[in-house]
Amino acid sequence: MRMKPMMIVGAAAVAAAGVTALAGWGGWLRNHCSALGEADKSRLAAYIHTKYKIPISVPIQVTEEGTVGEACFHKLSFQAQGGARRFRVELFASPDFQYLTRELLDAKADPMAARRQQRALAADLTRGNLPVEGAAKAAATLVVFSDFQCPYCAKMADILKSLMATDRDKVRVIYHYFPLAMHPWAHPAAEAAACAQEQSNEAFWSLHDFLFAHQIDLTVDNVRQKATEHVRSIAGFDSDKFGGCLTEQRTAAQVETDLAFGNEIGIQGTPTVFLNGQRIDVVGPEQLRTLAHQLARDPNAVAPRPLDEAAQGEEPSAVPNRAPRRQLTLAAGSPSGNPPVAGSGKAAATLVVFSDFQCPYCARMANLLGGVTASDRERVRVVYRYFPLPMHAWARPAAEAAACAQPQGDQAFWSLHDFFFAHQGELTVDNLRQKATEHIKTIPNFDAAKFASCLTERGTSAQVEADVAYGKQNGIHGTPTVFLNGQQINVADAEQLRGAIRKVTGVPAATN
Repeated sequence: MRMKPMMIVGAAAVAAAGVTALAGWGGWLRNHCSALGEADKSRLAAYIHTKYKIPISVPIQVTEEGTVGEACFHKLSFQAQGGARRFRVELFASPDFQYLTRELLDAKADPMAARRQQRALAADLTRGNLPVEGAAKAAATLVVFSDFQCPYCAKMADILKSLMATDRDKVRVIYHYFPLAMHPWAHPAAEAAACAQEQSNEAFWSLHDFLFAHQIDLTVDNVRQKATEHVRSIAGFDSDKFGGCLTEQRTAAQVETDLAFGNEIGIQGTPTVFLNGQRIDVVGPEQLRTLAHQLARDPNAVAPRPLDEAAQGEEPSAVPNRAPRRQLTLAAGSPSGNPPVAGSGKAAATLVVFSDFQCPYCARMANLLGGVTASDRERVRVVYRYFPLPMHAWARPAAEAAACAQPQGDQAFWSLHDFFFAHQGELTVDNLRQKATEHIKTIPNFDAAKFASCLTERGTSAQVEADVAYGKQNGIHGTPTVFLNGQQINVADAEQLRGAIRKVTGVPAATN
């Protein structure tokens, strides 16, 4: 009978000891979390190289920013700098460094507080005299932080323009200036656009479209002159007032304010897009159109979480539509058994490009692919697929013309292909066929009459439409979209492309 009280006392003592132990457990954990060793750094860096398609020649710096709470989750920073490309992403690692995640959810936190923070951010994103387009009472407000020299921002601008063309009543777009330090003329371009916006939103968007459409022609020395020439074409615009604004740099502080705001909310790369205060990664206009329609029906609908493929703080390696990489079956389901081809039929690497002759980024991709195949025709083959975008007025007739040339030989197709991309700035929907006809007359042994008949009868319209349908079946929304041996890849330069080819052939791609 006397043992029972003793047992109770013993249990209490154990419980008290347990409380004491638990009280010190958090501190013990903080002092005994596994350190990030060199072996872990190397392994994680190799994973990030592959995951985000960073060229292996570009070193990745892995830095531990500390642990989270008392659970030994490590906050890691991955950074790389190679050429004009900057990469930075912050991820959380599990205590054993096996698992990486972009976000840790604190189950003890008040989820309504996070919702209130999102609403506050949504208000901050739209506060002030900002460039705006669309309905003031639109259910969906898209806020974009952008850089006029960033090619992926130009792609995003095209996506937003396509959306606004059909859904202006449901969507509002607000622009924030975020010129990146790596782009020499981005800041003066932002100041010029802000000077245009002083006079009207319409003037801003006109100059916005001009700057993106002429990226390839602009430099730090001519951007203000080119902007001035453009605004003179805007009806009712006061070009003298605009010139004074540029000379006095009246909008420099406005651009700096936008930059500071972007940095404050954690933006490190462009384009960065928010939908109703929540950051999203944009796949294409159809994705945004669907979200806008959902919000029009239910204003409380929540936008999806960002896609895991997109690296936070990164200027993307290809287009901003960071859809998960796709597999493309080249034999089964292909709409044409005789597409235009350059390179050897026995090549170990087959690159399939869905492209648009009016797309400026497709022109750059064409130069990139052409340079690689010129030096590696035995090991690299390029297959072309027509994917003219609806927003480009002469892209479809150009595709039909190129398809009319191809039956007379792949060389005839590639000659016209190169001509279209080289002369994008001169072509219009009215002169396209005339210019194409003039060019093919320079091709030896080419039957111009047969080509003209094909154009008149639109004999290749169905072929182009079949390629477009084939692309859409594979989830393609934008151009250029490239597949290497059936796997979608994102490449920004020749070094990345040669690295991707090396992976599938085991041999470094030759240089020019």
